[in-house]
Amino acid sequence: MNDSNREQYGPKPLTSSRYQALLLVIALCFLNFAIFAVVAYFLGGNAGNGKVVDGNFYLEYKGKFTEVSEGVYSYSLWHLRSLAVTFPLSFVALFFVRIEQDRRRREIAKEQAQKGGYPHWPTT
Repeated sequence: MNDSNREQYGPKPLTSSRYQALLLVIALCFLNFAIFAVVAYFLGGNAGNGKVVDGNFYLEYKGKFTEVSEGVYSYSLWHLRSLAVTFPLSFVALFFVRIEQDRRRREIAKEQAQKGGYPHWPTT
């Protein structure tokens, strides 16, 4: 699509590096959660409600405990702790994505007003 068609059909997409970085952060946060969920499923639970009894390490899922090695238990515990960081981070990044989108809308409206037009989306 050339520039004359772009004016007719709407604004350029958001491509600022800040916006792309925010989307990357959000994607990585959700990927971290997805990996945690899949690994916890295959391991038989996570260390969040797991326990250590007499040097034996257990992961828990819905009241069922699965014995694992100390390394697996530590991995599960640290991955769970990483979610405590990435989950809130994803919401902060979403907030800033919204700010970037609003900034872009205002920029488009300003450009349209300077051209003497009213900012709108085409109906056809």
